[in-house]
Amino acid sequence: MLGGAYLKAFQKDPMNVCVGISRNKKLAGALCEHPILADIGTPKGIDKTYAELRRITHPGDCQAPVKITLIYAVGPFDWQGHPDLGDPQRLPDPKIWKMNFVAFKDLLGAVDELAQELRMNSKQAVNVNVMGLSSVSLPREDSQLWPAYSEAKDQMEIHIERYAARRDRDIRRSGLVVRTSTIKTDAEMAMRHGAPPEVQAHWLSVEDLVNETIPSLLAMVPHSYRVHDVISTLSGHTPEIHTLEPAYQRWREQITITEPDRARPPIGAGEGEKGALVIVTQEDIDSRRPIEASVGEDVTRSQTWRNRQKKRSQPFITSRIEG
Repeated sequence: MLGGAYLKAFQKDPMNVCVGISRNKKLAGALCEHPILADIGTPKGIDKTYAELRRITHPGDCQAPVKITLIYAVGPFDWQGHPDLGDPQRLPDPKIWKMNFVAFKDLLGAVDELAQELRMNSKQAVNVNVMGLSSVSLPREDSQLWPAYSEAKDQMEIHIERYAARRDRDIRRSGLVVRTSTIKTDAEMAMRHGAPPEVQAHWLSVEDLVNETIPSLLAMVPHSYRVHDVISTLSGHTPEIHTLEPAYQRWREQITITEPDRARPPIGAGEGEKGALVIVTQEDIDSRRPIEASVGEDVTRSQTWRNRQKKRSQPFITSRIEG
């Protein structure tokens, strides 16, 4: 599991207090010493997470943490096809927008409120570093095949950049967006079961992703915003494979297309991909309001895609892993 891999890496330092959040009881208990069982997609889950974080970070006479790192490893995915290519109009699963953006925004609000309380109690500055996982597909033409996911990730990137730019006395915020190519997780393999072995061979391993991005996390400085692209490339592939029609045909061959079912989980949203990760360390290092939001339907997919191309921040770091 992706969140668990980050936890494992940070738990190597005994000075780190690691907290894993999941709505899966078995998974939460296996994550780390301080698991939180909560559904961060609900106001009740956010309230519970905040209360548990306060308990963990207010350990009596012990030194309160002055650095908080939030790694948001949530990314449920939903294929919607494309009406111009013969698919019926398929409305996005609401969970895609909620878990890729709304829950992230609410959780970050809770973490920021915690930081402000720690600052008041400790009388010293608190650093808040936030990292969100996004996708290198957002500016590409094939992102029109999963528009709700793309729009949610785009809004998450914007929110991280704006959060890092906020200036409050003694709260030092910074943001990191990690845009990745396909990650080889159990959920991805189950969704794209038709992908040939030579294609799966160039998917990013969880270990590669963690190893490439940990240095960027550790190098974050107050009030900075960075983008790190981590890309696994397949020899012989050209950019044309990501144009709309070739990508559409490739995905049709690799996944099972089913009729929309609001009761089913989104494609690629296995329980192992539902966690979020908060790491609170003891080194120098908006209020919580659930929001109402939805993906607008008043613009075309191609227009939305082109708008993303225009405003997209360029990567500060690009890691290329040859497959």
